[in-house]
Amino acid sequence: MQSQRPLVFSRRDILKLVTGASAWLASGGLLCAQKRTIIKRAIPVTNEELPVIGLGAARIFDIYAEDIPRPLREVMRLFVKHGGRLVDSSPMYGAAETVVGTLSEHFGISDQQFFATTLWTSGREAGIQ
Repeated sequence: MQSQRPLVFSRRDILKLVTGASAWLASGGLLCAQKRTIIKRAIPVTNEELPVIGLGAARIFDIYAEDIPRPLREVMRLFVKHGGRLVDSSPMYGAAETVVGTLSEHFGISDQQFFATTLWTSGREAGIQ
């Protein structure tokens, strides 16, 4: 199995991407004008309904900074404003889980979000550990 080369992004690359995503969300991109209903599916065990599209935290939210940049704050704010609830992350995404958690607490939305965490390991016991 070949190991993959990690992608390297400059701060400028990240800010361009986040700014573009913010502009897209602000223009109604998530809901295409907010008049449409977000498609949801139920979690089989609990029947809790979640939007079929979530927010992936890999790379973009993997920043090490004392103060989270405003564009990232805006992405999270708009995500929630437009009905987003599912955030996918992983400890393998560097600081992403911490940044998403900090933003969720900042906006008081932690109880409204569904956080999916990916683990890469073998076996149930290793996953629990």
